[in-house]
Amino acid sequence: MKKWLTSTLVLATAASMLAACGGNKDNSGAASPAESGSAAASPSAGASAQTTPVELTLWVNTKDESAFDKNLRSEFMAEHPDIKLNVIDKSGDTNTEYAIAYAAGVAPDVIDISGPMFKKYIQKGYFAPLDDFIANWPEKDKHTDVFKEIGIKDGTTYGLVTFLGPMMFGYNKALFSQANLQPPKTWDEMIDAAVKLTDRSKNQYGYSMLANDWLDWFFQFYVWQAGGDLTSVKDDGTIELQFTSPAVVKALELYRDLKWKDQVVQSDITLDFNGMVQEFATGKSAMMIFAPDWVPMVASLGMKVEDLGIVPMPIGPSGKPVTSTGVALTAITGNISKEKQQAAWEWIEYRYGRDTITSKLQDQEKKGIVPPQIMIYKDMKQSDIVTLDPAWEEALNEGVSTGRDEYEGKAVLTKYVVAAVQKVLVDKNADIMAELQKQQDLAQKEAVDKYNADVLAGK
Repeated sequence: MKKWLTSTLVLATAASMLAACGGNKDNSGAASPAESGSAAASPSAGASAQTTPVELTLWVNTKDESAFDKNLRSEFMAEHPDIKLNVIDKSGDTNTEYAIAYAAGVAPDVIDISGPMFKKYIQKGYFAPLDDFIANWPEKDKHTDVFKEIGIKDGTTYGLVTFLGPMMFGYNKALFSQANLQPPKTWDEMIDAAVKLTDRSKNQYGYSMLANDWLDWFFQFYVWQAGGDLTSVKDDGTIELQFTSPAVVKALELYRDLKWKDQVVQSDITLDFNGMVQEFATGKSAMMIFAPDWVPMVASLGMKVEDLGIVPMPIGPSGKPVTSTGVALTAITGNISKEKQQAAWEWIEYRYGRDTITSKLQDQEKKGIVPPQIMIYKDMKQSDIVTLDPAWEEALNEGVSTGRDEYEGKAVLTKYVVAAVQKVLVDKNADIMAELQKQQDLAQKEAVDKYNADVLAGK
């Protein structure tokens, strides 16, 4: 879970979902976000034309994959006897390992990759262009609009989005109903509800606050909602710190007030993510930032599905809705042969086709709760396939239109943001501006100067 929350948090869990959403079992060409081929590759879809078997190497976390995913590969090879899928077990950080494997000439032929790492690798020319394939893809005009542009650089498509997961806001419907409250749409409404739903005699509090070593992933949302960012990006790609900007100060004042003035967060501010989810699922906490694919998790921890409310993030002082969106893309490694690129495209079409998406959702429903997700085809509705709270589906589609990437430079700046926020949460007399300035100065000296030098050097 931590992986998804850091860059994609929305991503490690997301990857498991997208890994199984496959293509049409009848290979009719109805595919979904896919991977690519080079401009020289034949763009034809459908059954393979090669007479010599083509072997595709895939990286798969076999420990966590479902039986559905494994069977899908077997079914594909049975229907495509001239294509062999060679699976290499990979359970580590495949996003970063890919660069090492590419340099060594042992990268997988098809890669599932997070949005931030895709942006980095696309600059290095690791991926093959997909436009010739997409031009002949029967689904190209039905591909969900919000998915289309993310994989494009300078007018050329190098990756196709296979998962898009906006961070949302979760609330306990039962507690809200008992207090005659509506889900919050603004910061003020969130604070008001949190105050009214905090009852220490019942060991119940209004809002779960993530305050551990990667709290900046949640904190950034409030900075955006206040109208700013933790960094700004210059035209040359270098960053400038914004820790002491009005929006960051405003967001940290909100955190301070929730903790010290309103006293509506958990007593143990060191509570980790798993503990936070546990307390929300068991009704101790009334509200928390929430990812749609956490639905099965809270259900497994005892929360009744009918008590779970999911809405877009409350709007802050900026007056504009904004959230983070976890993104996963599929790309084809750019230095493989024409035949492999064609085979890779056929696997993608099969893996992300309508029939497989439908079968995957139905398989998930048989095994438990199906999390709401953005469908990769705009004429498909998840609620037409499986039982789903229509309010979840509506909120998710509303939230995805307000999503953006994490703040630039997060990989090297997390510890400095965390230090400033944690100081304010453990010391009610802490000077917010002084703490932010202190950490900004440290970050500039220890991290940003090198970060910017690497950017300018093309690293």
